Amino acid sequence: MGWAKDVDYDSLNKLILEDLKQNRKKKSRAGVARDVVFLMVLRNGCRVSEAMEFLYLKAKGYDVSGVRLRKRSTKEYRPIKLPREITDKDLKTYLGWLSVWAKQDYTKEDLKNDIIWREFHRQLAKAAKFLYPNPLQINTTTLRHAWIKKQLASGVNLRTIKKITGLRRFDHILRDFDEHELLG
Repeated sequence: MGWAKDVDYDSLNKLILEDLKQNRKKKSRAGVARDVVFLMVLRNGCRVSEAMEFLYLKAKGYDVSGVRLRKRSTKEYRPIKLPREITDKDLKTYLGWLSVWAKQDYTKEDLKNDIIWREFHRQLAKAAKFLYPNPLQINTTTLRHAWIKKQLASGVNLRTIKKITGLRRFDHILRDFDEHELLG
């Protein structure tokens, strides 16, 4: 399943929120966890592992405003905001779902250590595999690209998008969007 270029931010947002509401009613721990992660990726343009780390720390009660960029050897941080639709109960549900894979209890200070951080992200990668297949039939690349398209449409420049998303080069953005999308 590739990423869908024709899907827009608003329709994805609506789809995820509707699914989250249904999964709350059904008390589906895996469904709520998936929708919370997907909503974080869509709203912040972040990677799945970044969203999962942020949600883990938030669910543990830490005051966090961002996480370390994934796929970077530097210790740069990216800002992340928790969408207002995600409740404390959703965070507890997510933490319960994640506890199946993240066996050790990590603190915010633990995750500053490179070795522990890498081990934690290995555990997140195992857990992330269980986000698929999903009944929404979307993948996280689609979510990130919808966020980028929304930023481009809002007039945010490529340099800012590159910095926020943690992409290394402009061609990582340019290859997936046509001239019309980039120039408005």
